[in-house]
Amino acid sequence: MKTALLTAIIAVVLSQPVVAEGGSSSKTIKMACTLLEQGRNGQALVLLNSLIKSEPGNALAYAERGHAYIHFEKYQKAVEDCTRALEISPRCARAYSMRADAYGDLGQYQKEINDLTALIEIDRSRANAYASRAHVYYDLGQLKMAVDDCTAAIALKPNSNGALETAAASYEELGLYDKALVMRTKILQ
Repeated sequence: MKTALLTAIIAVVLSQPVVAEGGSSSKTIKMACTLLEQGRNGQALVLLNSLIKSEPGNALAYAERGHAYIHFEKYQKAVEDCTRALEISPRCARAYSMRADAYGDLGQYQKEINDLTALIEIDRSRANAYASRAHVYYDLGQLKMAVDDCTAAIALKPNSNGALETAAASYEELGLYDKALVMRTKILQ
């Protein structure tokens, strides 16, 4: 990793594109994701900036740079990069996911719902997308929609504590305490 960091720094100084060993953009993106997971956001951003410079048509690179911008709390920049990714590749699931997160952080909840809906349309097996959309619906007081999405998330991933918690809270708000108790019991199992 120290070699990769040194390579990235030298490349920025020399304004040369950085690509992971082997010349693979997917390796570079994986390396950037690992750096983000480790909290080394600046290093990830250097890699992604360089990759985008050398491959301006790489939608996933833009989506991941959007992810990096979220770590820096630069939500509008994240939206812009994810939008660019979607212009390049309209079915880029990662771009919809990251842009939804950024819209949520910006308080633009309908846009967050729209992106989560697009993500679900691309891949209906994404339990986390249903659970995330359910949480937004709950926050907006759209309890029936929240319950519907929680039901879908739980059907896909029965131990989804986020979906179970949102379902329980929604049922409580609706006065359906027996159903809320069932959800809370599942959380404890």
